[in-house]
Amino acid sequence: MQGVRNLSFRSPRIAAEPSFGRTPDRCAFLRTESNDHMARERGLNMDAGVSRLKVKFLVSFLSLLVLFSGLFLWLNLRTHSVLMFETGRERAELLVETAKKGIIAIMLEGKGREVQNLIETFAAHGEVASIRILGVDGRILHSARREEIGGFDRPALARHRSEGPSRVFTDVREGRTIFHILTPIYNQPKCHSCHGSNHEIRGILSVEASMDKWDAEIAKMEKTLLLSSVVLIVLVLAAGAGLHTRIVDRPMGRLLGTIRKVHDGDLSARVAIRTKDEFGIVGSAFNSMVGEVERTRRDLEEYHYKQMERADRLASIGELAASIAHEIKNPLAGISGAIQILSQREGNAPPEILQEIQEQVVRVDRTVKNLLSYGRPASPRLVWTNARDVLERSLFLVRHVAERNRVHVETRYDDLDVPIFVDPEQMHQVFLNVSLNAIQAMPHGGVLDVSTAVKRYDERTLAERAVTDLDAERPEWVEIRFQDNGVGIPSESLGQIFEPFFTTKAQGTGLGLAICRQILRLHQGMIAVSSEPGRGSCFTVFLPMPDRPSEESRNAHA
Repeated sequence: MQGVRNLSFRSPRIAAEPSFGRTPDRCAFLRTESNDHMARERGLNMDAGVSRLKVKFLVSFLSLLVLFSGLFLWLNLRTHSVLMFETGRERAELLVETAKKGIIAIMLEGKGREVQNLIETFAAHGEVASIRILGVDGRILHSARREEIGGFDRPALARHRSEGPSRVFTDVREGRTIFHILTPIYNQPKCHSCHGSNHEIRGILSVEASMDKWDAEIAKMEKTLLLSSVVLIVLVLAAGAGLHTRIVDRPMGRLLGTIRKVHDGDLSARVAIRTKDEFGIVGSAFNSMVGEVERTRRDLEEYHYKQMERADRLASIGELAASIAHEIKNPLAGISGAIQILSQREGNAPPEILQEIQEQVVRVDRTVKNLLSYGRPASPRLVWTNARDVLERSLFLVRHVAERNRVHVETRYDDLDVPIFVDPEQMHQVFLNVSLNAIQAMPHGGVLDVSTAVKRYDERTLAERAVTDLDAERPEWVEIRFQDNGVGIPSESLGQIFEPFFTTKAQGTGLGLAICRQILRLHQGMIAVSSEPGRGSCFTVFLPMPDRPSEESRNAHA
């Protein structure tokens, strides 16, 4: 292909096409930088959102748990403390009553000397801190501590007189709880024979019982309850965290993960929540919403794509208005000159002049047909046919052109019987156009190698070959390659050769490859090109390989 020539008046393009003729990214207009910037400013950290929700729940749950556990612990300790206190008091009163009866029994038996021994015996009881018998004047008559005998216990006497008979007092001394029980020993009729009947009360039994044992039990119970409460809180909190993870975190994580995918542009993502609770309802509603958004975006993409194609065609036709005069003026000038020569001559017109007129008319006709083909592409009439037959028909028509340009055409068919579902006339137009372009790219002769193959592509292979317009889910593709060893295409022109009215030839409209690409799009195919200046170019046509039809199906479409 010689000398790059481009039109001087060109409308701005919506998007530059890649060299293999793929369509622009139809989703790009929906994913703008402003949306990404807004998402970053809002701090779309969904994992942190789940953690914050869990922390809020656990803190609230822990607060309530500690509050109610503390209240329960306080009530429980209070109840048990009161119970222990009453139990200790009852035991102290029982001890005092037993000691009183023992003293009275000894006195009635006339064994007054044994009273001291009895008191010392009771003092040996672990709960008794002190035990005394006081006279009505407060003198200590008997005591577990013999050194106290003969002394006075005036505070006890004063307490006895102020409070009345048989009272229990609670004292706290150096952090110890002491029950101080004062009970009178009455002068019973049986005692009158020895002590007379002048005094109603013979003495006062003063007993101080220690609550150390019960305080120790209460302290032990407090520690046990506190430890049990802490363990219970930890276990319940762990169980709550586990339940929260299973009931809230996991479905919420799946929901937020899907939201992240949708935010990144993957509208095929769906939430996998099968429960019938609120999460299931939200997930179902979200899936329905995303489905609607996906359908809407697909419709918008299709509409946008059609608008882009329409705008591109309109822009191209506008460019044609600036160049059509130049394209048609030269042939018309040639025709006009030939007619003038004919008008000045007598006799029959020279054959070379008539041939020139015919060639120029064909040139004008070809220019107009190309314009109409690009501006109003016809819908393909799809039929079952054989790829080799369509290709051979096209190559048959270009062989004489190839021979005239000293180009040898070689063919290699990997599969001699490749059924394709296409419009044969449109495919003939594509193959013919690509073949002629290849021949014209070898002005000094060369070899045009045409080959066919049925190939299977996966996503990795397509990515390695930088071919993104092929559907990797299709099982097979028919690949037709046109390899020449001509002048090649400059790298800066590869991205433009499929644009309308771009040409590297001295003559031509620049619509040929654009029409080829348009026809292949209508067939769900594509065209790609690779080239190295000075070594040649390779144009590859990809057509989808449908399921191989039965003989009846092929005959029905024939």
